[in-house]
Amino acid sequence: MRGKSGKCRSSPETAALAVRWAGGVFGPTGDCSCGDPLNPKTIIGPIITLDAVKMIDDRVKEAIARGTKAHTGAKHDGQIYYLTILTDVPLDATIANEETFGPVVVVEVVDTPEDAIAAANRTLYGLTSSILAGDTFKAFEMAPKILAGIVNVNSPTVNDEIHAPMGGVRDSGWGRTGPRSLDGFSEVIWINSHSGQRQYPFWFSIGHRRYQGSGIRRIKMANVSNKEKRYDFIVVGAGAAGSVLAAELSASGAQVLIIESGGPDDAPTIMNPSIWFYNVGGPLDYHLPIAPSPRLSNRKFNMALGHVLGGGTTINAMVWMRGMQRDYDGWAKNGAKGWAFADVLPVFKSQEDWEGGANAWRGAGGPIHIRRPKDPHPTAPAFIAAAREMGMPILDDVNGPMRPGAGYINMNIAADGTRVSAARAFLHPALSRPNLTLLLNTNVVKLNFKDTRCMGVRVMTDGAVKDIAADKEVILTAGSIHSPKLLMLSGVGEAKALRSLGIDVVENLPGVGENMQDHVLLSGVVFKYKGKMPDRPADSNAVEAEAYLSSSPAADTDISLVLHQLPVVTPEVAARFGAPPADAFTIAPALVQPTSKGSVRLASNKFQDAPVIDGNYLGTDQDFAAIVRAIEAAREIGSQHAFDGLRESELIPGPRAGAEEIRELAGLASASFGHAVGTCKMGVDDLSVVDPELRVHGILGLRVADASVMPRIITGPGTNASTHMVAGRAAKLILG
Repeated sequence: MRGKSGKCRSSPETAALAVRWAGGVFGPTGDCSCGDPLNPKTIIGPIITLDAVKMIDDRVKEAIARGTKAHTGAKHDGQIYYLTILTDVPLDATIANEETFGPVVVVEVVDTPEDAIAAANRTLYGLTSSILAGDTFKAFEMAPKILAGIVNVNSPTVNDEIHAPMGGVRDSGWGRTGPRSLDGFSEVIWINSHSGQRQYPFWFSIGHRRYQGSGIRRIKMANVSNKEKRYDFIVVGAGAAGSVLAAELSASGAQVLIIESGGPDDAPTIMNPSIWFYNVGGPLDYHLPIAPSPRLSNRKFNMALGHVLGGGTTINAMVWMRGMQRDYDGWAKNGAKGWAFADVLPVFKSQEDWEGGANAWRGAGGPIHIRRPKDPHPTAPAFIAAAREMGMPILDDVNGPMRPGAGYINMNIAADGTRVSAARAFLHPALSRPNLTLLLNTNVVKLNFKDTRCMGVRVMTDGAVKDIAADKEVILTAGSIHSPKLLMLSGVGEAKALRSLGIDVVENLPGVGENMQDHVLLSGVVFKYKGKMPDRPADSNAVEAEAYLSSSPAADTDISLVLHQLPVVTPEVAARFGAPPADAFTIAPALVQPTSKGSVRLASNKFQDAPVIDGNYLGTDQDFAAIVRAIEAAREIGSQHAFDGLRESELIPGPRAGAEEIRELAGLASASFGHAVGTCKMGVDDLSVVDPELRVHGILGLRVADASVMPRIITGPGTNASTHMVAGRAAKLILG
């Protein structure tokens, strides 16, 4: 049996100990081959060091001299120590009181990383595994899939202080090192210890708790639900809105269950702001396909959506833009009573911790630290100076209030230079409450109704389906794609379309999935940097300055220019205009008040099937003209004297590009900004889905409280801050 200390016990006086085993401690041993690691047939390879061979040999011999029985092995050949099983080991023998396991290399020749993961997981032994790879981030993707106590990435040793208390004789997880060891070794899910000599956190462990950073902070993450437990509220989706809402509701004392289809927010690419873009398109991103738009040359591309605890706030660029006062006043004017800027400003202020302190526009002391770049890249002050040359107002605080002009971007990055996601700011601190339960890796496949009252949800975890009841309300916070999808799968939507898929209609709401709006990002207008681009600090999101302007004298502020301190182009742009070098920067035009609207529809009645997303990007002549003007403005700001010391030349579209090339660039470079809103529109008209208190029309016990309720998209780019606000206001509406 395995005791809490991790030692194998057979009686009070003796221990049965396997130095190395396969197929069980006393299982067959004849098939365990050992040999040359260069031999493709080798399954169990050599011990790494001669010192380790000597250590094991000395301890085995000592135990045998004291009456221990060797059932197999107990010998070595050079660096290979054979499979050894010992019984009747005295408990005071060295081998019974110190970790004696090698280390041992398992060698199996494979063709792909996936094959390597499968081979590693076939072994029945091993406290640690190591991945040594030229592509560090590919290795990070592989690491959580390895079923070992620790997975080291490009760090083969397990005895460093940074690995404490999990590995090695000195800093052990077996429970022998007193207060430095962990309580309940099997409950660790991940430990992230930072070393001054290493850039990334780099080891993992499996279980139901996470310990992260200095001071070792415990976080409860339950993956099972007590069948007898009753919940007042069920929150579906633990992204920005869900994290805020679950925390606020649980603070009232209510029993709250929050369900997330993604996994924990423990990937090593999350906390470092300078590498956020490695999250997009990776395992933490839904990466949903978007139907081709004619104005975008019918190209195929995907929408970035966080599929992880914290949702988009865990993988995005950490840009914090509230939107303009006119955005919220427009909501209220068109039927969303109680959502004018004066109504929502107190929520914004309560949630933030602005680096400049509280004032009429900003809040301080809230959970989300907001700041400007501390050590801007040289291109950022040049961008702002160039905007001044063009006659734009220069804003000290782009959110105080947001208005036309240029300035340093606001970022939800902590004072220590790490990401502040909604999960980190709101949900993790609240998980210490006994009345808040989090389910990870769990899909909500259907809402359960009795007549027109929502009674709870049907969930699937690891293939098992069960129903969970909500005594008061279910609140959808799954985002602008998955909230309407879940409503439609559950029978709430346009009746004819639902019946055509064999779905029983609960409520005919034709607006579900309609009214989709998204910011458009154009990647991009690229300039060659003079010489080598300076490295970005780890606390920089590489998006440090922006400008807001109008595409025409008749238009309100509807376009933006976003500085990227790296070259950013679509594959089609690279093929047409040439791939830019690494030492380049981008001024990315963006359409932030689109007039085009798209939709989200079901592909089938199966929850596993991705919805059909029709973005209809640049679908109106007004939108296409606006993005063309934004390209011209990006080229203009990049040509100002302020950039003369940094800019070598314009690379894309190039200094000789004419009107036709610019229009071509608009079609090849424009894509989703990943800021979809509006698909469960708030209001009182025929296409609205929720009322101003976010209750689904015609349904009791069901609300939607995420970006999907926004009647019109805010002036971005970014819906990060506004989605936090929606959830904060929703909590006040629900609790009264």
